Amino acid sequence: MAQLGEVWKISENGYKLYSCCGHTHTAIDAAVEMRSEHGWGARQVLGQVREVRISTYGPGWDIVSEQRPRTPYQAKLSSETSSSRVSVRRSASRRST
Repeated sequence: MAQLGEVWKISENGYKLYSCCGHTHTAIDAAVEMRSEHGWGARQVLGQVREVRISTYGPGWDIVSEQRPRTPYQAKLSSETSSSRVSVRRSASRRST
């Protein structure tokens, strides 16, 4: 309380580009870049990409390593789901087509 009115935390806020765990954003950005770089649509991605390897640091992987999410919330914490979704649908959102 000693710094009340003197220290403002609002300048420390960040913004997320995608509505999923921040640890998935780099994999999503890479998927967007890959698709854009090759000019691929969904069919080309499905026809050309056989495997994607995602690496991150230990604690981050512990958060985003859900391989078979059973709920929309778990999907937001899955690098695999988020990056594959954006590769095919151009969006990490479950509601996009």
